Amino acid sequence: MQTRKYVLLLLLFVFTVSIVNDALPARQPIRLGKGTINGLTYIAEGTQIAVASSEGIWIYDAITYETVAQLNDHQYAVTAIEISGDGNTLATGDADGTVFIWDANTMQHFSFIDTMTETVSLGLNERGDIVATLTDKRIAVWDAKTGKIKTRKNKDFLLDESYTSLDLDLTGDILTTGDENNETIVWAALSAKRIHTLVGHNKPANNVAFSSDGNRLTSGHKDGSIHIWDPKTGKRIHVLKGEMTAVNKIAFSPDDNIIAGGCDDGTIHLWFVDTGEFFKVLRGHTRKITALAFSPDLRTLASGSLDGNLHIWDITSGKTRHTYNEHLGNFTMLDITRNGKTILAHSKGGVVSIWDTETGKTRKVHSDKALKDLLDIAIHPNGHTFAIGSTDNTISIWDTETGEKVNVYAGHTTPVNNVVYSSEGKFIVSASTDGKIHLWNADTTELNRIIDTNLVRIFYLSYSPDSKTIALIGLVGDDINAFLWNVETGELKHILRHERQKLEGLPERPVEFKHINWLSNINISADSKMVVTAAASYVYLWDLATGELKKQLKLINPANSSVSFTPNPNVIAVGDTFGIITLVDTTTGFGTELLGHKDGISSVSIASTGDTIVSRSSDGVIILWNDNQ
Repeated sequence: MQTRKYVLLLLLFVFTVSIVNDALPARQPIRLGKGTINGLTYIAEGTQIAVASSEGIWIYDAITYETVAQLNDHQYAVTAIEISGDGNTLATGDADGTVFIWDANTMQHFSFIDTMTETVSLGLNERGDIVATLTDKRIAVWDAKTGKIKTRKNKDFLLDESYTSLDLDLTGDILTTGDENNETIVWAALSAKRIHTLVGHNKPANNVAFSSDGNRLTSGHKDGSIHIWDPKTGKRIHVLKGEMTAVNKIAFSPDDNIIAGGCDDGTIHLWFVDTGEFFKVLRGHTRKITALAFSPDLRTLASGSLDGNLHIWDITSGKTRHTYNEHLGNFTMLDITRNGKTILAHSKGGVVSIWDTETGKTRKVHSDKALKDLLDIAIHPNGHTFAIGSTDNTISIWDTETGEKVNVYAGHTTPVNNVVYSSEGKFIVSASTDGKIHLWNADTTELNRIIDTNLVRIFYLSYSPDSKTIALIGLVGDDINAFLWNVETGELKHILRHERQKLEGLPERPVEFKHINWLSNINISADSKMVVTAAASYVYLWDLATGELKKQLKLINPANSSVSFTPNPNVIAVGDTFGIITLVDTTTGFGTELLGHKDGISSVSIASTGDTIVSRSSDGVIILWNDNQ
């Protein structure tokens, strides 16, 4: 990922284009969502909460509940955060392996560590001068002030990639790890030698943590149990089991008397450490807990979840004092109404969010188990309903205001991975993993036509605004190509043949990955006359009526991931894997860049009016691009 930073900077330097074409106006980004919560901690003696998210570090006032600041020092999603025992030092790590060491009182970072790969977990000692890092490649211990490594090389310690979490004790001499091999291990931090391998559990540890005094160690497991250990002897003291699902996050209270376990189902269970007795359960989240932290005064507990909410709990009453919302990523699917007034997005936790583009505010948020395992989503042109394609072979229709399911189409026999409304919203085109396309009435679910494409799989699908043509990218045999189908007759009109061997800079697929989809997207123009496809650094323009290749454009950015026509058939929006959206005038080949995402573009949607563009990225944020003119 380090290489990507330098390549991106080079591309931005090389591809600075002055555009005078009125079809390519400048646009300002408006961010929707605050990014997935990956970790949190209380700072400033408990008066503030620092949240590590995919959109940077958010600082909230824990007393007034106002947003204090957003820190964007990290270039990539912040994946881990840890506070020192004395509360004066903060460590944060990101998806690119950069770890910043901060003065927790001023929130200014004074040193950094480059671990080269994504930060999974962090540990700080009492004084904050020693930091332990777990990345997707190794574990290491560093001098927090100088950024120099302290760990002696030991391949058993450094190179095992099965570790899931770590923590450092208050002295900085001992660390613990949990891994996918069902082992919880206590290590000598600097020599990387095992002190104890803790036995007695048979499921992987999702999270491990030392008590503040270092006398207790706890591990939370996938089987819904929490184990409390004596790290000095390696003996197990308690096994906490109740009505818990997989325990993803654990936290000791500041006085080490209570332990909290955040679970897969969104519940948080509190236990007494010394006796192992159950205290209470906190219910309010609807999805997996991703972060937990007690306040220093032991009055509140902060929790983050994939449901997009950060709750502040009163520990005594078990009730929520306050909720910070909008942490809705990672977004997996996106659509926009034709008039550009409403945006619909789905996130990993089974949450569907609906935004008003005129205000940039969230209008509705719906959470339901049935919304969790989706393969595609589409909003009706008028915005009143949305359709989802699911792994259970159905398409269901939902009311955007109430979040209630209003209809189900059950005609497919395999999972439905593509759902598209017709331009007027009367019909839905859906495609399943068996290569069959169904056209059916959106109101009555009456089936109009089945098109058997004989493709092994359909990856992307576009429905022409005049409802006469379906364009798709699919797999037949070992080849992935683009196809045009006649909706009225169900016949194949054209195969859009991409001469792959002539493309520069596109590596050959290894034999074991020969089915990897190198054609990344397809779209039909607003006048239903042209088709655009994207592959690597190229975009192709095709005549829809004849299937003839009209133009091939090579863009400077090497990996295009999304392409869409604007209402102007001569302008396309191209999203790439560096997080850049380029508006390209196809008559001149020139483009203007929209910069705002921190990671690769997953999809770009454009309203039929052309004044609203919305984009999704794996950085956990949706950006609404406003036309300045």
